[in-house]
Amino acid sequence: MRIAIFSDTFVPQVNGVARTVARLVNYLDKNNIPNLVFAPSYGGPDNNKDGNVFPVPGFNFPLYPECKLALPMYRAMNRRLAEFKPEVIHLVTPLTIGLCGLRMAAKTGVPPVASFHTDFPGYLNYYGFGMLEKLSWQFLRWFHNRCAANFTPSKETQKLLKINGIRNVGIWGKGVDADLFNPARYSIKAKTMCVPDNKFSFLYVGRLAPEKSLDVLFKAYRLVKKSHPEAHLVITGDGPIYGKLVREAPPEVTFTGYKNGLALAEMYASCDAFVFPSATETYGLVILEALASGLPVLAAYAGGVKENLIHNYNGLACLPGDPEDLAAKMKMLLADRKMHATMARNARQFAEQKSWDSVFEGLLRDYNQVLCCPKSA
Repeated sequence: MRIAIFSDTFVPQVNGVARTVARLVNYLDKNNIPNLVFAPSYGGPDNNKDGNVFPVPGFNFPLYPECKLALPMYRAMNRRLAEFKPEVIHLVTPLTIGLCGLRMAAKTGVPPVASFHTDFPGYLNYYGFGMLEKLSWQFLRWFHNRCAANFTPSKETQKLLKINGIRNVGIWGKGVDADLFNPARYSIKAKTMCVPDNKFSFLYVGRLAPEKSLDVLFKAYRLVKKSHPEAHLVITGDGPIYGKLVREAPPEVTFTGYKNGLALAEMYASCDAFVFPSATETYGLVILEALASGLPVLAAYAGGVKENLIHNYNGLACLPGDPEDLAAKMKMLLADRKMHATMARNARQFAEQKSWDSVFEGLLRDYNQVLCCPKSA
């Protein structure tokens, strides 16, 4: 099988979709499955050590600066695709590169499949463009219903797509590297640098952007500190509102900036619990990373978060957008260390069952199903 991947985000860009696509490419390479990635160039060294990435110039998307809008070189891309001779075209994103891939699939007769990883219609309200939500769903319906199959990471997001008229929607979940994200990565250095006086530390990891509802987390933390001065909050990540958050944060919040790899794994393992107020996740990869690190998860019970958070087992489900409820759950964990220890064990055991290899094996089965029985759009 020969697979061409069209994505408007790829490493070294920092987000869950880029990391997932990079893992897919690594899996395909490891299993000697030919693949070619069309993705934006990010100006620095592109991830093209094996020559299987076709970099496309682009510019920053104004509403989402970390996302590139590519300026597709259609003829050059088309020539490269013809040389590669794909059997399946996977459209990871519906923006400019994804649209090029869809057009090429139509011209060549190669079956296209598509992914829905980011709830762009849901994001619009956080950026003052809620009036465009209906229009954005019309575009996504047009895009995805021209594909032989569509994939999304969670059952909740699958329901959302079906409600909005998108057909042939299956699940392409996510896994976690349970060797990297592991309680054994505990680091005294990381702990002492980020958590004063060995306090009980709540960790957030993710993009710092309006749709992540960090205002809810800050309100909850202020409520917690009134009765539990031993609590501490650590924010790991970067994004467009980093400066605003630093200015508006409650006292005693540690901002670590962006971390990845071993440094990120040490950050998880060196904190005590994970807090995640976002209600816009199609999956929430950071939830799995936290669970694998032995952290009970306190998160808004919405969207893809429901895929991995089991209330009163590996964490506590919180009401979306409700700082009082989040604060109450944080206090529960602070007050009951036996419950914390039990949930920490359960978190690790749950995550150990979520391997990336099984996720990608399932995706390959879906590719083969499309080749055997292509669905008409």
